[in-house]
Order: sequence, then C-alpha cells, then structure tokens
Amino acid sequence: MAAWCLDGEADEALRARWQALLAPLSADASVQLLHPGEPLPAGLDVLIVDQRPGWLALPAEEDTAAPWLWVLAPEDGLQTHPAEAEAWLGRLDRLGTGAVAQGLAAATPDALGPLLLQRGWAEVADQWPAWAPEERTVAWPDETRQRHTQALAAATPLLARWQRSGFLSDSDQLALRAQLAQAEAAEREAALVALPELLTEALGRGLSRVVLFAEADAAEEMPAWAELLNEWLAAAGWQAQVLPTAHREADAALRRFRDAEGPSLLLVADGLPGSEPRIPTAPRLPLIVHLDRPWDEAQRERRLQRLRLPRAQRAVPVWQLLPEDSLAARRQHLPAPESAGTPATGRLRRGPALQAWLAGLAACLLPAQAEAVPAV
Repeated sequence: MAAWCLDGEADEALRARWQALLAPLSADASVQLLHPGEPLPAGLDVLIVDQRPGWLALPAEEDTAAPWLWVLAPEDGLQTHPAEAEAWLGRLDRLGTGAVAQGLAAATPDALGPLLLQRGWAEVADQWPAWAPEERTVAWPDETRQRHTQALAAATPLLARWQRSGFLSDSDQLALRAQLAQAEAAEREAALVALPELLTEALGRGLSRVVLFAEADAAEEMPAWAELLNEWLAAAGWQAQVLPTAHREADAALRRFRDAEGPSLLLVADGLPGSEPRIPTAPRLPLIVHLDRPWDEAQRERRLQRLRLPRAQRAVPVWQLLPEDSLAARRQHLPAPESAGTPATGRLRRGPALQAWLAGLAACLLPAQAEAVPAV
C-alpha cells in the first residue's frame, strides 16, 4: 500500500507518525510525503490531505485522483470557512450521499456536532474502508449495441414530450420503463460477454472466488447466464452457479461456492433488505463484480455488506462493469436525488420521485435540452 500525504511542512518525524498510524492496514504499508502542488505518482492507493493547520486551495481533479481520498479538516473548519469546506466536500462526496453532505443540506453546520466526534483507531477500525470500486469498460457486441441504441431511441421521444409539457401519463411511464429495461438488459448482456476475459485476468491475480451482483429484475435470467458461463469457462475450470432465494437452498449453494476446489463464480440477484443471506469466502480473497447500477452507491454498499469477511481483511477488489457510452455509464456521473430510487415492482413513480427520475434520464438522453426540464 502506498499512502501519500499533502502537507506544507513535510519532515521525517511526520512521515514516521503516518507510517505508524497506517501500519494496522497492511504489513507492507509504505508512506511518503508530498508537498502541495507536486504531481501524484502512478499506483498510489490512498491520498491523505492533512489540512489541520488550515484549508489548502482545492487542486485540479487530476491532482487528487486516487482510489481513496481522505481529508483531515481543521478544527471547526465547517463553521469558520464553509466555502472551502464545501469545495473539498464536493470532491470527497461527489454524489452527496455522506452524512456531512446530508446534514449540510438539512440543517446548519452547528447541528452536525454529533457526527464530528474525535475517536481513536480502535473505535473506528471496523469502519475503515474495505473496498475501492474500479470501473472496467467493456466493448459492445454489434447486435447488442444495436438493441441498446434502439431502446434508447424509443425512450427519447417520451422524455422529449415530458420536457415540452411537464406531464407524463401512466401509459407513457410504463412504456418508458419498458424501453429502459430493454436497454439495461442489453448492457448486462454486453458485460457478460466480456466476463470470461476478465475472469482470466482475475485468476491470474490469484482471485478464485468471484461474486457477481445484479439487480432483482435479473434474477429470472441468471440460470441461463450460469449455463452459458459454464460453457464458456469450462476449459479454465470455473464453476458458475446462481444463489437461490430460498434460505435453505441458499445455504447449500454458499457452501459449494466457498468450498469448491477450483475457481468459483456466484451469481447473486438483489433481494429484500434484511432478508439477503451473507456470503462467506474465507479464507480466500473474493472479487466483487457489479453488473449494473453504477450510480447507486447505497445499493452497492448494501451488496458489499453481504460479504462475510475476516476482520483483518480490509482490502477487497471490486469491479464495476460498464459498456462503452451506455446509459449506465452516462447516469453514473450525475447526482442521485434521494427521491429517484427504484420503485417497488409494479408501482409507478409519483410526484417528486417521478420528476427527479425523469430529470436524470433527460440529462443523459437529452443533454442539449437538460436545462429545459420543466418545474413542477
């Protein structure tokens, strides 16, 4: 692990203190100090910006492009310099899903006191980040790209009509959802076609346990996926299986996945919160693959919390598969409004939830007219 610290007064004593602090993360943790303005080297894992002496100016995006960016804020920094604090907060929490961002949106900084506690390492060790998602762009098969393009082309007039009138009928909402479902199915298919090559890479890195997550709507497709993947991956020794939704059957499938002699792939569809079985992988390090929903950080976090990991295992590789210029790839760069979540199966969106969902889709599919989203 390579961790770098931006600090205006870098010296060996400070480097040694950081080395001691990060030692519990990894036996080979290596810390070097970096002065403000120096370029970042390739291959670093964590960039720590120590701003306790005072806020530094927000550097260019590429100057903080690390898998993990941590900022140590000065005492009372939110209250005394709110503009600087919020600029760094925007860099740290792009989608505004963290506790501080939500607190700032809902209350004054003075109301955030209970969130800003000073605690020791032993008290927060279990909360230390355990995964850093890595985007893996995959190419489109020609026929699949065509289906994706056709689905988005059919959805675009429905969005344009809503932009002009500010109204979307229930029948149009159902038609829009159907076209988006076709586009998302094409995206998943493109990612699956690329999976054998990616699994060969994973096995070369010593990762022989892979958990592939997809949303609940993909559950019916997964048995066919497993059959197809087993055919493609037979020569490499991989065994793919679907995690059943019934707990009694799921327990047996999870044991087979964990105890398989060769490399093993588990296909998992999202279930109901609180009812999803935990997934054991010990003693092997798992690879987690997200097939969809790159914009939904809450959903990804819920998936990752299903892993049953040893307490000492604090680095889990996570891949997010994204077909080139897909709807999912476009949506991930947009903020995710709290009211734009996925409705329960069969339910239509209403009110603010509908408007937020449509505005996000319009920003992806009608970028030239995005500013013309009607107010409601």
